[in-house]
Order: sequence, then structure tokens, then C-alpha cells
Amino acid sequence: MKLESDKPAVQLTVNGIPAFSVVDISYEYKSDVSIALNSATLTGKDLAFTLSAAVSDVSDIQEVLLYGSLCSNVAVTNSPTNSEFSCQFETLNAGKDQSPRVLVKNIGFATSTQTIDSPLTISSMAPAAAGVNGGVEATISGTGFPAPSVFSTYTDDNTFEILVCGNKVEDKNVLSITN
Repeated sequence: MKLESDKPAVQLTVNGIPAFSVVDISYEYKSDVSIALNSATLTGKDLAFTLSAAVSDVSDIQEVLLYGSLCSNVAVTNSPTNSEFSCQFETLNAGKDQSPRVLVKNIGFATSTQTIDSPLTISSMAPAAAGVNGGVEATISGTGFPAPSVFSTYTDDNTFEILVCGNKVEDKNVLSITN
């Protein structure tokens, strides 16, 4: 009879069918194999961040995410330490008090208590005037808007509210959002 403590460290179930290992597999979490995000600064769409340990190759930084936006063009900014990096967001969703998620090869996600705010701004709306009964297609431009596919899910569950001249826009299908 096996006890709970005898369960293998790695378990997998697919469609209710458990997988059984044909060899002895062990796995453990090790605190000495971890990395921390010491600092992060967002300036426009540029993110600068410092890790607690050197990373041997910039390609070891597998992914940098903030508010669901992927940061690309990761580069080392201080080569003697190999722990300071920068990257750029093509688009950056607005958000408040979120930590960047940095995934490092063979280590995992960097831990962080650092939070960043990314603003939501409106720079223009076209047309500048329309009838009071609505139905006119409008374009709102700015920064921090979710990607169009994400925007459609926001509009479906009404967590994305738009007011024009104090009136709630009910039919969000007539809107075009651009970053």
C-alpha cells in the first residue's frame, strides 16, 4: 500500500487517465536556483530592468511580459555585470500595480515586489461631432488600449466603459480603437 508521501514528484493526468512513470523521477523546488527582479523602470514603451544575478546570454531571457504585452528586443545594457537589460513594447496595455514577469531559461520566472503603472491616454477622437442618437462610427486614438482581440472581450463583458459627452456608448461595435 502506497502512502501520500510515496506519490511521485511529477504527476500527469490526461482526460482523467493518470500517467505512470516507467523510471524513478524526482523533482524538487530549490531556492538557490532562483533569480529576482531587483528594479524595473518604464519610460514610454521602453522597459529597463535589473536582475539579482548575471545571465550568461541575453537569449536566456526567454520572455518579458507586462499587462499581457510582450516586450521584445531584449538587450544587455551593462555588459560587465550581465544583469541590466532593456526591451521595447510594440503596444503596451494600460494597468496599475503589476510586476513585470521575466522568464529566465533553466531558472523560471524572476520573483519581484516591484510594481509598475502603465497609463491609458486618449490623444484624439474622430469624427469631432455626430448626432445625439449615435450610430456613427468613431475612432479613438491613444495609448494603453488592449489589442483588438482583447478589446472585443472587454466590450462583451462591459468592463471597458466609454463615455462620450457624458453618455455611455452602448454599441461598442461602431468604435475603432488605435494605439
